[in-house]
Amino acid sequence: MIFRSRTLRPLWVTTLLYGGLFAFGLMLSGVAIYYEAMRSLIGDLDARLTTESRAILSGRPDTSLGEIQRRIAERQWHARDDDLAYLLLSADGRVISGNVRLRFPPVGFANVDFVEASGKPDHGRALGVRRADGSLLVLVADNDPVEELHAKLLWIGAISLTVTAIIGAIAGLAMTASISRRIEVTTRTARSIMAGDLKQRMPFDGSGGPFDRQAIVFNQMLDRIEALMDQLRQISADVAHDLRTPLAVLRNKLLAMCEAGEQVQIEPRELESAVSQSESLLALFAAILRISEVESGSRREGFARVDLSTLASELAATFAPIAEDQAQTIVLGASEAVSVEGDRELIAQAVINLLENALKYTGPGTTIVLTVISKPGCAVIAVRDDGPGIAPLDRDTALRRFGRLDGSRSKPGHGLGLSLVSSIAKAHGGGLSLGDAGPGLIAELQLPRPQQAD
Repeated sequence: MIFRSRTLRPLWVTTLLYGGLFAFGLMLSGVAIYYEAMRSLIGDLDARLTTESRAILSGRPDTSLGEIQRRIAERQWHARDDDLAYLLLSADGRVISGNVRLRFPPVGFANVDFVEASGKPDHGRALGVRRADGSLLVLVADNDPVEELHAKLLWIGAISLTVTAIIGAIAGLAMTASISRRIEVTTRTARSIMAGDLKQRMPFDGSGGPFDRQAIVFNQMLDRIEALMDQLRQISADVAHDLRTPLAVLRNKLLAMCEAGEQVQIEPRELESAVSQSESLLALFAAILRISEVESGSRREGFARVDLSTLASELAATFAPIAEDQAQTIVLGASEAVSVEGDRELIAQAVINLLENALKYTGPGTTIVLTVISKPGCAVIAVRDDGPGIAPLDRDTALRRFGRLDGSRSKPGHGLGLSLVSSIAKAHGGGLSLGDAGPGLIAELQLPRPQQAD
């Protein structure tokens, strides 16, 4: 409940903020429309007054007062229900003609209060034209259309603002409730995961919206975490299994030596066996630390140009005598001149592990071929043999840390060789793949190649 109260408060603040901004924008738009409509209507009234004044005066400054008076009377007779009123004043302010009374007759356009011929007070838009002889012609248009438009615009604005506020409040409540539900579900799922249920995943409805995309990313992260936790449990079990036997043997030998004391002379081979057991344990921990160092990425700062062809040639020459002693053959296949950016020592270590694995698991009479080839965007160091190979279903196990195809784990080794090669490849932005050489196995170490590489 504490989480909910802290969540809803910002959501309400956000909803009110955006709702207020929207209402303010709507109000500004309404004000702009109101003033534009009023300006347009008043402009029409002014144009009408101007046209009518020109018609009465005929555009001539010397038109006589009698003629003007006659034209006013004619217009009043033919348009008794018209909303235009007329007033003709002499130079001394005396009323000559007209059907309206003004307290302060204007010159030019003005909003005025006037009294109709019937004695009813009213207000409207007026235009006063001063003639050369000092007389003044005033035309007054009734302001009723302007007032009607004013009232309608205010009514429409009030209704629009009210409806918008209601719809905005409903939409805000719905949005807040929807987001709150998603947060509550996410919170419950996160708490379940924190409690140890790593199978829980964030729900999504497949709409492709931002919450769905976020849930998918979270689920991918949780999948990765679950896989790492499973891998950690497997590694812990494998380490315990690999350490238990050599430690037990070493302990028993040391106990036997202690019990014998000085009465029995200790055989050198017994000491050598104990030293061998301890060296095996040290090698295991060194391999684990090596993999951790590679996966940390700390070696990337020392990357430089590495000539893979030269490296492969040197390693093939180094391992050829070792293979010959075991009745095996290592040859350097047709290789291309390819360079990559990387750590030469790490790449060499990866190739050495591949060669050692091939020598270890193929047996006498086999041939191992080391080649370097260039592919689009990457360089490939391939180690091919014609031995028994690895079944497709077992290749993922062979690449896994502490993965061993010997289920009893009775043969020498810790299952870290190919895992280290894979980690080195990933540290360089590449990968390691195992394939069928028909017969035998082909291991390909892929390393990204810069565009400018030879």
